[in-house]
Amino acid sequence: MEQEEINTHVEAVLYTTGKYMTLEEISEACGIQGVKIVSDSIEDLKRKYASGDGALEIQEQNDRFKLNIKKRYGFIASKLAGEAEFDGPTIKTLAVVAYKSPVMQSEIIKIRGNKSYDHLSQLKSDGLITSEKCGRSRMLKLSNKFFEYFDVAEKEVKDKLENIDGDVRKNVAWKMGTTPEHLANLEKSIEEQSTEIPIEKDVKEDETDSTENLEKGEPVDKNVYDDKGKIIGVLGD
Repeated sequence: MEQEEINTHVEAVLYTTGKYMTLEEISEACGIQGVKIVSDSIEDLKRKYASGDGALEIQEQNDRFKLNIKKRYGFIASKLAGEAEFDGPTIKTLAVVAYKSPVMQSEIIKIRGNKSYDHLSQLKSDGLITSEKCGRSRMLKLSNKFFEYFDVAEKEVKDKLENIDGDVRKNVAWKMGTTPEHLANLEKSIEEQSTEIPIEKDVKEDETDSTENLEKGEPVDKNVYDDKGKIIGVLGD
Protein backbone atom coordinates (compact mmCIF):
# COMPACT_ATOMS: atom_id res chain seq x y z
CA MET A 1 0.00 0.00 0.00
CA GLU A 2 1.43 3.37 -1.03
CA GLN A 3 1.96 6.06 1.63
CA GLU A 4 -0.72 8.31 0.17
CA GLU A 5 -3.24 5.48 0.32
CA ILE A 6 -2.24 4.71 3.90
CA ASN A 7 -2.75 8.37 4.80
CA THR A 8 -6.21 8.29 3.25
CA HIS A 9 -7.16 5.18 5.24
CA VAL A 10 -5.90 6.68 8.51
CA GLU A 11 -7.65 9.96 7.77
CA ALA A 12 -10.93 8.17 7.02
CA VAL A 13 -10.75 6.16 10.26
CA LEU A 14 -10.09 9.25 12.38
CA TYR A 15 -12.88 11.16 10.68
CA THR A 16 -15.41 8.34 10.95
CA THR A 17 -14.78 7.50 14.61
CA GLY A 18 -14.51 11.10 15.79
CA LYS A 19 -12.69 10.05 18.96
CA TYR A 20 -9.16 9.81 20.33
CA MET A 21 -7.48 6.58 19.20
CA THR A 22 -4.15 4.93 19.94
CA LEU A 23 -1.77 4.00 17.14
CA GLU A 24 -2.65 0.35 17.76
CA GLU A 25 -6.39 1.03 17.42
CA ILE A 26 -5.89 3.01 14.21
CA SER A 27 -3.63 0.28 12.83
CA GLU A 28 -6.23 -2.40 13.54
CA ALA A 29 -9.08 -0.35 12.06
CA CYS A 30 -7.09 0.31 8.88
CA GLY A 31 -5.84 -3.25 8.57
CA ILE A 32 -2.26 -2.00 8.63
CA GLN A 33 0.47 -4.02 10.32
CA GLY A 34 2.95 -1.93 12.27
CA VAL A 35 2.31 1.15 14.39
CA LYS A 36 5.40 2.84 12.92
CA ILE A 37 3.62 3.06 9.56
CA VAL A 38 0.57 4.60 11.23
CA SER A 39 2.76 6.99 13.23
CA ASP A 40 4.43 8.21 10.03
CA SER A 41 1.01 8.68 8.46
CA ILE A 42 -0.19 10.73 11.43
CA GLU A 43 2.82 13.01 11.06
CA ASP A 44 2.07 13.43 7.34
CA LEU A 45 -1.52 14.36 8.13
CA LYS A 46 -0.42 16.81 10.83
CA ARG A 47 1.79 18.60 8.31
CA LYS A 48 -0.97 18.56 5.71
CA TYR A 49 -3.49 20.25 8.00
CA ALA A 50 -0.96 22.63 9.51
CA SER A 51 0.07 23.89 6.08
CA GLY A 52 -3.50 24.57 4.95
CA ASP A 53 -6.12 27.08 5.98
CA GLY A 54 -8.90 24.57 6.62
CA ALA A 55 -10.89 24.13 9.82
CA LEU A 56 -9.59 20.66 10.75
CA GLU A 57 -6.45 19.42 12.49
CA ILE A 58 -4.96 16.28 14.04
CA GLN A 59 -5.07 16.64 17.82
CA GLU A 60 -2.99 14.52 20.22
CA GLN A 61 -3.69 13.70 23.85
CA ASN A 62 -1.88 11.06 25.92
CA ASP A 63 -0.54 9.30 22.81
CA ARG A 64 -4.02 9.22 21.29
CA PHE A 65 -5.00 11.01 18.10
CA LYS A 66 -8.19 12.59 16.82
CA LEU A 67 -9.30 14.51 13.72
CA ASN A 68 -11.13 17.53 15.05
CA ILE A 69 -12.17 21.11 14.37
CA LYS A 70 -9.44 23.64 15.13
CA LYS A 71 -9.96 25.44 18.41
CA ARG A 72 -10.57 28.79 16.75
CA TYR A 73 -13.47 27.23 14.82
CA GLY A 74 -14.74 25.16 17.71
CA PHE A 75 -17.16 27.61 19.31
CA ILE A 76 -20.03 25.42 18.17
CA ALA A 77 -18.50 22.00 18.82
CA SER A 78 -17.12 22.92 22.23
CA LYS A 79 -20.50 24.15 23.39
CA LEU A 80 -22.37 21.11 22.15
CA ALA A 81 -19.81 18.41 22.87
CA GLY A 82 -21.08 17.92 26.41
CA GLU A 83 -24.73 17.87 25.42
CA ALA A 84 -25.90 14.26 25.18
CA GLU A 85 -28.68 15.06 22.71
CA PHE A 86 -26.21 16.30 20.08
CA ASP A 87 -24.03 13.92 18.12
CA GLY A 88 -21.14 14.71 15.80
CA PRO A 89 -23.10 14.61 12.52
CA THR A 90 -25.76 16.97 13.93
CA ILE A 91 -23.08 19.43 15.02
CA LYS A 92 -21.54 19.34 11.54
CA THR A 93 -24.93 19.98 9.92
CA LEU A 94 -25.48 22.95 12.24
CA ALA A 95 -22.03 24.28 11.31
CA VAL A 96 -22.92 24.22 7.62
CA VAL A 97 -26.28 25.93 8.26
CA ALA A 98 -24.51 28.54 10.37
CA TYR A 99 -21.99 29.29 7.65
CA LYS A 100 -24.53 29.50 4.82
CA SER A 101 -27.54 31.00 6.65
CA PRO A 102 -29.97 31.86 5.20
CA VAL A 103 -29.86 28.69 3.12
CA MET A 104 -32.30 26.44 1.28
CA GLN A 105 -32.90 23.09 2.96
CA SER A 106 -32.22 21.37 -0.37
CA GLU A 107 -28.65 22.70 -0.34
CA ILE A 108 -28.02 21.34 3.15
CA ILE A 109 -29.36 17.93 2.10
CA LYS A 110 -27.07 17.97 -0.92
CA ILE A 111 -24.03 18.67 1.24
CA ARG A 112 -24.84 16.56 4.30
CA GLY A 113 -26.99 13.76 2.83
CA ASN A 114 -30.50 12.48 3.63
CA LYS A 115 -29.67 11.80 7.28
CA SER A 116 -29.46 15.53 7.81
CA TYR A 117 -33.29 15.63 7.73
CA ASP A 118 -33.09 14.16 11.23
CA HIS A 119 -30.40 16.65 12.22
CA LEU A 120 -32.49 19.60 11.01
CA SER A 121 -35.55 18.27 12.83
CA GLN A 122 -33.61 18.17 16.08
CA LEU A 123 -32.06 21.59 15.58
CA LYS A 124 -35.50 23.04 14.82
CA SER A 125 -37.08 21.43 17.88
CA ASP A 126 -34.23 22.78 20.02
CA GLY A 127 -34.87 26.26 18.65
CA LEU A 128 -31.42 26.78 17.13
CA ILE A 129 -32.71 27.24 13.58
CA THR A 130 -35.94 28.38 11.97
CA SER A 131 -37.58 26.82 8.92
CA GLU A 132 -40.00 28.56 6.57
CA LYS A 133 -41.73 27.18 3.49
CA CYS A 134 -40.10 28.49 0.31
CA GLY A 135 -41.47 27.01 -2.90
CA ARG A 136 -40.94 23.26 -2.83
CA SER A 137 -38.15 23.53 -0.29
CA ARG A 138 -37.66 25.41 2.97
CA MET A 139 -35.54 28.39 3.94
CA LEU A 140 -33.36 27.74 6.98
CA LYS A 141 -32.04 30.53 9.20
CA LEU A 142 -30.24 30.78 12.50
CA SER A 143 -32.55 31.72 15.35
CA ASN A 144 -32.05 34.35 18.03
CA LYS A 145 -31.52 31.47 20.46
CA PHE A 146 -28.52 30.33 18.39
CA PHE A 147 -26.73 33.66 18.82
CA GLU A 148 -27.60 33.79 22.53
CA TYR A 149 -26.60 30.17 23.11
CA PHE A 150 -23.21 30.52 21.47
CA ASP A 151 -22.68 34.12 22.60
CA VAL A 152 -21.69 35.21 19.10
CA ALA A 153 -22.79 38.14 16.95
CA GLU A 154 -24.46 37.40 13.62
CA LYS A 155 -21.73 39.20 11.67
CA GLU A 156 -19.04 37.02 13.31
CA VAL A 157 -20.46 33.62 12.35
CA LYS A 158 -19.22 33.42 8.77
CA ASP A 159 -15.78 34.67 9.75
CA LYS A 160 -15.51 31.93 12.36
CA LEU A 161 -16.74 29.21 9.99
CA GLU A 162 -15.42 30.38 6.64
CA ASN A 163 -13.67 27.06 5.95
CA ILE A 164 -16.33 24.64 7.19
CA ASP A 165 -18.06 24.27 3.80
CA GLY A 166 -14.88 23.25 2.04
CA ASP A 167 -13.95 20.77 4.74
CA VAL A 168 -17.37 19.10 4.62
CA ARG A 169 -16.92 18.66 0.86
CA LYS A 170 -13.44 17.22 1.46
CA ASN A 171 -14.79 14.73 3.99
CA VAL A 172 -17.54 13.56 1.63
CA ALA A 173 -15.01 13.19 -1.16
CA TRP A 174 -12.64 11.17 1.04
CA LYS A 175 -15.41 8.73 1.95
CA MET A 176 -16.29 8.33 -1.75
CA GLY A 177 -12.68 7.82 -2.79
CA THR A 178 -12.68 10.85 -5.07
CA THR A 179 -11.54 14.50 -4.93
CA PRO A 180 -13.48 17.60 -3.81
CA GLU A 181 -13.07 19.06 -7.31
CA HIS A 182 -14.48 15.92 -8.94
CA LEU A 183 -17.37 15.90 -6.48
CA ALA A 184 -18.16 19.55 -7.26
CA ASN A 185 -18.12 18.83 -11.00
CA LEU A 186 -20.44 15.86 -10.54
CA GLU A 187 -22.89 17.93 -8.50
CA LYS A 188 -22.83 20.64 -11.15
CA SER A 189 -23.46 18.07 -13.87
CA ILE A 190 -26.39 16.61 -11.97
CA GLU A 191 -27.89 20.06 -11.45
CA GLU A 192 -27.59 20.87 -15.15
CA GLN A 193 -29.23 17.59 -16.15
CA SER A 194 -32.10 18.02 -13.72
CA THR A 195 -35.27 19.36 -15.33
CA GLU A 196 -37.62 19.14 -12.37
CA ILE A 197 -37.29 20.31 -8.79
CA PRO A 198 -37.87 17.35 -6.44
CA ILE A 199 -40.48 17.71 -3.74
CA GLU A 200 -38.65 17.70 -0.44
CA LYS A 201 -39.61 16.33 2.90
CA ASP A 202 -40.56 19.16 5.24
CA VAL A 203 -39.17 19.77 8.69
CA LYS A 204 -42.44 20.43 10.47
CA GLU A 205 -42.99 22.85 13.33
CA ASP A 206 -43.87 20.13 15.88
CA GLU A 207 -41.27 17.67 14.71
CA THR A 208 -38.91 16.14 17.28
CA ASP A 209 -38.00 12.77 15.86
CA SER A 210 -36.73 11.04 12.72
CA THR A 211 -37.99 11.05 9.15
CA GLU A 212 -41.13 9.18 10.27
CA ASN A 213 -42.40 12.58 11.40
CA LEU A 214 -41.52 14.36 8.16
CA GLU A 215 -44.17 15.25 5.62
CA LYS A 216 -44.30 12.80 2.74
CA GLY A 217 -42.55 13.93 -0.41
CA GLU A 218 -40.38 12.65 -3.19
CA PRO A 219 -37.21 11.00 -1.80
CA VAL A 220 -34.02 12.94 -2.35
CA ASP A 221 -31.51 11.05 -4.48
CA LYS A 222 -28.33 10.71 -2.43
CA ASN A 223 -26.42 8.83 -5.11
CA VAL A 224 -23.59 10.50 -7.01
CA TYR A 225 -23.18 9.68 -10.69
CA ASP A 226 -20.45 10.00 -13.28
CA ASP A 227 -20.96 11.61 -16.68
CA LYS A 228 -22.40 8.36 -18.07
CA GLY A 229 -25.02 8.05 -15.34
CA LYS A 230 -23.22 5.29 -13.42
CA ILE A 231 -23.51 5.42 -9.63
CA ILE A 232 -20.03 5.92 -8.15
CA GLY A 233 -20.84 6.76 -4.55
CA VAL A 234 -23.34 7.94 -1.97
CA LEU A 235 -23.40 11.24 -0.13
CA GLY A 236 -23.38 10.77 3.63
CA ASP A 237 -22.14 12.04 6.95
